[in-house]
Amino acid sequence: MQKRWKIAASALLCLVTASFAAGGAALASEGSRVVIQQAKADLTGDGVADTLVMTGSKESPDSPYIRNIELELTDGKSKETVRTPIGDIAEGYNPKFTLLDADHDGVDDVFVAADTGGSGGIVEYSLITFKGGKPAELVPQQVLNDAPQFDVTFEDGFKAKLVNKQSGKSTTVDISRGKDNYLQLGIYDEQGKLLKPVQGWADGYGLLEPQKQADGSYVFEGVQQVAGAAHVDRIATVYSRWAIQDGQWTQLGIEIQGVGEQSAGDTNGASGGAASTPASAATAPPVPILDPASTPTHASPDATSSAWSINGLFAPAHWDIAPNTYVLDAKSSDVTGDGTVDNVILIGRKDDAASVHATDIMVAVMDGASGEYAIRSVGDMGMGYEPKLFVGQFEPGSSAQVLTMVPTGGSGGITDINLFTFADGWAAPLVDRRTLNRGVPFDVKFAEDFQVALFSGESVAAPDIALDVHSHKEDYVRMGIYDEDGHLLKSFTGMVDPFSLIKPVDEDGDGVYELHGRQLISGAYHADGLAVADTVWSLQDGAPKLESFQLQPYGDVTVEASE
Repeated sequence: MQKRWKIAASALLCLVTASFAAGGAALASEGSRVVIQQAKADLTGDGVADTLVMTGSKESPDSPYIRNIELELTDGKSKETVRTPIGDIAEGYNPKFTLLDADHDGVDDVFVAADTGGSGGIVEYSLITFKGGKPAELVPQQVLNDAPQFDVTFEDGFKAKLVNKQSGKSTTVDISRGKDNYLQLGIYDEQGKLLKPVQGWADGYGLLEPQKQADGSYVFEGVQQVAGAAHVDRIATVYSRWAIQDGQWTQLGIEIQGVGEQSAGDTNGASGGAASTPASAATAPPVPILDPASTPTHASPDATSSAWSINGLFAPAHWDIAPNTYVLDAKSSDVTGDGTVDNVILIGRKDDAASVHATDIMVAVMDGASGEYAIRSVGDMGMGYEPKLFVGQFEPGSSAQVLTMVPTGGSGGITDINLFTFADGWAAPLVDRRTLNRGVPFDVKFAEDFQVALFSGESVAAPDIALDVHSHKEDYVRMGIYDEDGHLLKSFTGMVDPFSLIKPVDEDGDGVYELHGRQLISGAYHADGLAVADTVWSLQDGAPKLESFQLQPYGDVTVEASE
């Protein structure tokens, strides 16, 4: 396939701003204050719906930055009104709240998120309860936002060691993708010997996302970026899971993902860290067919038909399956490569058949010849909204593979994707999940004269691009990023999301599918949309390869220069 690069200079309707109109509530002026968002729900626990309004102060009508953010609750029964700030830090960009029962006590709480506008895309969170009619922090804001911290040091061999300051455990990640920059900066020599000490750091949360579990409780997924020699030098991502247990904010687990590597748990120092060596799909441990003693050797037509009922319970005979496991999607295709049509079933746990949210999402393949099952989780998150299956050939000369697409429901509209092969009855990832989902890993760096530079690096051969962001001048000057003449006052980086949209398409009609993806590129904060990258990827030797690239700037943003 011939590569195609297209950089569009025409304006594109800015969908980002519209997507952040939380709950459909328009901003309404109230003197020096504005109404940001409002909702009706029983937040006091007395069985009567209350009215919740979030307000704040703006310096100008067009400013996205809001100060003195407060929650105001009018009790539906007593009609009394109480107010509370969202925390010691009560300001930020585009604040929004979500109602959820965070402590699983039967009464909804208020989860607030506000972009800080910092270079790391950090978001400040608050968790407030109005149970009994009295506002209080369910988790202190400082505790809620106290993301895991790490000592980050470069080591010989183009490696970085991350030591968790709380647990003392360490993980080593491969940073060789930045070799050329490190050589130029005199950090390493060609042989990988460290020439001078480098201390990196971990940002606060770029995302802390609530995920509802099958029992109605919530787990919060935290995401942090780890920087090396400079903030733009992203070397790892930290994924942590949290919940309120016995009234305490409790960490359930933590994983560290080196850029371009598979994830690894927080390991003991003696192990060296499993993330130090990138794993390919060929070396990833497969999940074998389940023990025949626990599964039927042959499934009857009736059992198969029952298991295929979309939104029906999935419970094959003689198989110990978690309760409330439903069929989310299903296909028929030969995915084992033996010439027999197999049953490919996407399953997950739901509160009820009508729910659009599922957890513990897995792919189950019933071998058409033997009736035995192979099964694979869709990833470490394993949850999302209205997940879908697609079965097709993504690599030449192979049997059909299974693509799963799981919208996460997060603020960026991210869709988590996985590609699995079930050849010979073994379930294994065709491509490392993190690599598949990252798309074009642009470094987004603010430069002089109201320019934002996009660098893809060596791992993905996308063109380097400069965007003219003079149209955002007023906001950036107020934030102290630039002065009025366009002089950059401080180092500042933007961000690029993983895929928000993904679809399989046979681009050239050869029977082998490519993946069409879309990513949002943001500037000073997540809602500061600069452009959208539309890409086409093929799969070669177990890795995604960029085949075409098209950039669509938002609004009055223009392309200054391109390859």
